[in-house]
Amino acid sequence: MPYFETERIWINSLLNSARILDFDIETQLVGFHKGGKFNPDGCRPVIISWSWMDEEEVYTREVTGKTLEEFRTQYDKADVVTGHYIRKFDLPIINMRLLELHKPRLNVKIAWDTKADLIPFGGASKSQENMSAMLGLQEEKYHMSDTDWRNMDKDMKKKVMERNAQDVIQHKEMFRKLGELEYLSKPKEWGR
Repeated sequence: MPYFETERIWINSLLNSARILDFDIETQLVGFHKGGKFNPDGCRPVIISWSWMDEEEVYTREVTGKTLEEFRTQYDKADVVTGHYIRKFDLPIINMRLLELHKPRLNVKIAWDTKADLIPFGGASKSQENMSAMLGLQEEKYHMSDTDWRNMDKDMKKKVMERNAQDVIQHKEMFRKLGELEYLSKPKEWGR
């Protein structure tokens, strides 16, 4: 059996039998901006949302030590976690915040990243918004302007929470469609 056929069988088996947790974070920039003395652009997570692939409910929380522990409990139950650009952004940012809070890091996990694990193609953006539009998905991206992000008052925080939950709903639909069309390569282990 050719390698790609073996990979297809393995991926389809994982898609149909694994306990998959979809999640996303929203962040705010902190510290020096780019171009500063040491160029240490940084960000902190402010909102986190998660949902099981086989369930409709989305859990959205403001990021605190308590909510990161709540997320970790679900993360630890998952066979696989998925999201868009999670191995290079969301997961490292969560670990950074856990370190700041003097809490244990996230465990090693299979992470299926719908940006990094797309099969190679060119000529179009691989953003979640663009991929969802190309796939003709029902769920649309919840837009926020830079001004919205700067004015993070109580009302704006509600909008950020809505946006974050919507991103998870949209991503779940995108993940299923990419899997169905065989546009995802094998997921990779994250956290070593």
